[in-house]
Amino acid sequence: MRAGAVIVLIAAAFCAVAAAPAKPAQNSGKTKPAAAKPAAPAPDLSRDPVWGQFPAVMAEYRGGKVTREEFVRYAQAAQPNPKKWSRASAARTAPGLLKGMIDERLFAEAQKKAGYLPSAERTRAMLREKYAALPEETVKAIALEVMRKEKSFDQFLDRISRNPGIQKQAAAHAFFRQEVLAKANLKITDQEARNFYNSNRWGFRFSDSSRSVRTTQIMLDARTKQEKQAARSEMMKFARELKKNPGRFNALAATCALRPDGRLSGPVAPFEPNRKQIYAAYEKAAVKLRPGEITPEPVETEAGIHLIRRDAVQGNRQHSYEEVREELMAYLRERREYEVLANYLSGLEKAAGVKFHIAMPEFN
Repeated sequence: MRAGAVIVLIAAAFCAVAAAPAKPAQNSGKTKPAAAKPAAPAPDLSRDPVWGQFPAVMAEYRGGKVTREEFVRYAQAAQPNPKKWSRASAARTAPGLLKGMIDERLFAEAQKKAGYLPSAERTRAMLREKYAALPEETVKAIALEVMRKEKSFDQFLDRISRNPGIQKQAAAHAFFRQEVLAKANLKITDQEARNFYNSNRWGFRFSDSSRSVRTTQIMLDARTKQEKQAARSEMMKFARELKKNPGRFNALAATCALRPDGRLSGPVAPFEPNRKQIYAAYEKAAVKLRPGEITPEPVETEAGIHLIRRDAVQGNRQHSYEEVREELMAYLRERREYEVLANYLSGLEKAAGVKFHIAMPEFN
């Protein structure tokens, strides 16, 4: 995992959770079940033109190792499109992926050792904590969404808290906050924030060029084929709702931004067409819209599934420190949390005696 990538800072999931798969029908006894086909032999990766460049054991640490086969499964889960993998792309991304794979394992071991196991109770507490810290406008938007589908907010929390995936995230969240961040100095003073603002005033001048395209998105992160199918199905429901009432776009975006898979929902940095500043499919769909219009159907990119609204461009203006103070303080605190996590993971690697058997130029 790259130093700035946080694997455990997750938001609560306040949107609908996909239903569990239906239980398969039992055999009536009248017909014999089909004999199971023998498993296909594992491919010989040592001869693979993409993956054969890596050693059979890519890394070792106290109590475990990462084999080439395990790494390939991890990499292909991160990017399931085989056309995206070449010998060069695999070599370029391998160091970050391998580090992330080991960091996730070591973090999970430390979390389990400390007794932070998934539970509905812990998940419910995390959701309530997140909900209580939200801005009033966001709380109202979520309440409206919840009451459309649930009898009460407590009923909604109970349903969400039973989801195994969210329970796992809540346990990781609790461990990181209580066992790692609680021991760190996260205080950001007003003077620190002012100094950052004064040193980066250019970053607080907002000006869209005449060619700029400004958008807001509802996005669900989806990488695998199964995830994309589920996300597209859910986004189609959103699209039908927005066709009837486009004014609900902000409410849906705010609600989905609290989901682990929807955290990127909201305003998107402006881009200029034909400059490869954003995913090609996203750009193609956005430039066809006029300000205020929403894509009638979900748009698929390498990152996931999107619904896009084109917004009006903004003029040139320097935002004062007072205007950006709250957002800036939050950014600086988050950046410090990233640093704490990176240092914590480095400590886990050192304690586990991690030895990489491929070149790690990014992390030397």
